[in-house]
Amino acid sequence: MTAASRHLNHPARAVADRLRQLGYPVADVPEDEHLPSQEEIVFLGTDSGIADLDRPVPLARVARAANAARISLAEAADRMARLGHRFTFAPEAVASLRVQDARCLYFSGGSVPETFGRVRPDTVRAVAHHTGREYDEIADSLAGLGFDVVLPTEEWTRQRSLEDSLFEALSTPDQHPIPFGRDSRTISLVTLAMAAMRAGSSLRAAASMATELGMRHEAETWFSEPPGEPAAPWAAAVPPG
Repeated sequence: MTAASRHLNHPARAVADRLRQLGYPVADVPEDEHLPSQEEIVFLGTDSGIADLDRPVPLARVARAANAARISLAEAADRMARLGHRFTFAPEAVASLRVQDARCLYFSGGSVPETFGRVRPDTVRAVAHHTGREYDEIADSLAGLGFDVVLPTEEWTRQRSLEDSLFEALSTPDQHPIPFGRDSRTISLVTLAMAAMRAGSSLRAAASMATELGMRHEAETWFSEPPGEPAAPWAAAVPPG
């Protein structure tokens, strides 16, 4: 409204009244001295996504403003908040993000909460490993930014715990592993392979270590040789049948 009134060189309230006469819904317009400045108009833009103060502003729109002004997401959110805007995310969640992060969010349109979709536990765990941070820290940060973070199931959490234990044992071959006991913990084949991959180990070594730790798994008999036959010169993991 302010941009239109200045372009037409008419008071904003007069322009608003004329638009109402034409049937347009127009928000209340303050006195001219309380209208947004030219700098604020350039910063916010004049698209409909930012015009309605009752509609929370998504992260992608804040990233667009931040990128245009070459400021951080936190500063852009703070400016918008001072102008009366609310957000679809927790403003404090962007406090640690840098100016270049705003550019990344702006140019990678599929990586914003509105279009990314649900963030599954495996994705959160991969980010945690890549950044060297805790799972809960990453999950809380993503949720604060407005992402739909899927809660892990008990079985998923159990498998990840077994994976970490097996990975630690494979990474410290000089230390004698302590078996879990007789609770028959079952580690899935996928988890077994993940632990082997993380440790740079073979599936055979991972299967052997898992057995030594007292874990039950599908590959228990894959690498055992029939009685009376010499061991094969290769150590390929070939499932029976």
